[in-house]
Amino acid sequence: MIQPIDSAQEADDSTETPRLAPLSVAELIDGGITLYRRNFSLLFLISLLVTSVTYFVSLLMYAFINAFTGGISGSAGTALLILAFVVYWLLVMLVLFAGLMIQIGATLRAVSERYFGHPSTIMSSIRFTLGKFWNLLGATVLEVLIFIAASIASMLIFIFLLVGLSMIAAGLSDSIAAVYISIYGFLLVVFIASAPFLIVFLGLLFVSPAVVLEGAGPFEAIRRSWRLVYVLTDRGWVRNNAVRATVVLTVVSALGFSMAMVQAIPAWAVMIYTSLKYHDEINPFLMQGGFGTLAQVLIGTCSLIVQSAWTPAWVCIITLFYYDLRVRREGLDLELRRRKLERLVRIKEATA
Repeated sequence: MIQPIDSAQEADDSTETPRLAPLSVAELIDGGITLYRRNFSLLFLISLLVTSVTYFVSLLMYAFINAFTGGISGSAGTALLILAFVVYWLLVMLVLFAGLMIQIGATLRAVSERYFGHPSTIMSSIRFTLGKFWNLLGATVLEVLIFIAASIASMLIFIFLLVGLSMIAAGLSDSIAAVYISIYGFLLVVFIASAPFLIVFLGLLFVSPAVVLEGAGPFEAIRRSWRLVYVLTDRGWVRNNAVRATVVLTVVSALGFSMAMVQAIPAWAVMIYTSLKYHDEINPFLMQGGFGTLAQVLIGTCSLIVQSAWTPAWVCIITLFYYDLRVRREGLDLELRRRKLERLVRIKEATA
């Protein structure tokens, strides 16, 4: 059974209730950016703290593995060295994976609390997410497995259709027609083959909100997200949730690409500077120690800051989209009004 949204459940008469009404795609994006801008310091610091701890743990693991493998030599030592670095990278991926889940979960909690006008702090958001960590981990693992299955399906469809297209093109006597069919047919094949993955990706868009904001378990969160996107939806080519989600994700992806370009500026600047200055010598940027290590640290720090600023932005948009779906098809706004009226009645009865 899905639990009520904590943020909405804890609302009282003094709480500033947000404008809960169906929103257009433009209003979703604008509202998400506005929510992000008004709560930038809190959301940025949550993201920065979790990301910094994650990277710090990764650096400690790197220092440990270097100290452990420093004196290894010989053929047996080489095998041990390879094994040690494989284990190291697996552990690093696990740490980064866990950190990303906590980062997104804590940001979701803080965004929801601030959206409903509740006070929220960095540590309270992180503690709340840690309490749901295992459900979040289970749901994320299920997501990954489903994405892998969808990717395999898309790949098989792509191969099958591409073979068929090649046979059709090879059977044509007109070489110009064969070229046109190959080009446009290939684009059509890519579009059709990517459909299974896109359908699954959209259907699992709200798994994390279902876990963090509704207290759903892993399997329940998968079903809940799919239901929000494909079952509780308006009809029509433009109004259905899948199309609206596609438009929102396209805008978010464009913003994310812009942030990636900003993130790459320091690295490109250092590379260009050092290439021009040391064009006849070994570029110290590519060397370990000294300037190379300092440059890598500076670039990593810039990347850390940009990522910490970007993650809350798209979480705000997705959170508003989640609440918009609940308002449209589940009457969340009416439910909150009903709760508020019930509280007023109880207060009047208690004071009568």
